[in-house]
Amino acid sequence: MENLAKLPESGLAMDMSRMLGATVMSLDGEDVGRVDDFVVDVVDGRITSLVIGIGGIFHIGEQRYAVPWDSVRYVPEFHV
Repeated sequence: MENLAKLPESGLAMDMSRMLGATVMSLDGEDVGRVDDFVVDVVDGRITSLVIGIGGIFHIGEQRYAVPWDSVRYVPEFHV
C-alpha cells in the first residue's frame, strides 16, 4: 500500500480519464463539445487547461480549444 498516492487536503480527487469524452456544456446548458485532453503544468503537476473538441466527425474537421481550468466546473450528475 505504500505506492498509493496521497489525497489532497480537500479529500477530493478523481481519475481524470473519466472526464475524457465527457460533454462540455455552456452556462446556458448548450452542448458545446467534448473533453479531448488536459494541459498540465510540468513544474507543479496541476491541470492548467481543459482541451475541448468542437465540431467535426470522428475528430476530422474538429476544432480544439484550451479553456482555463479555473473556469471549468465539473458537475457529476451530468456525466454518464
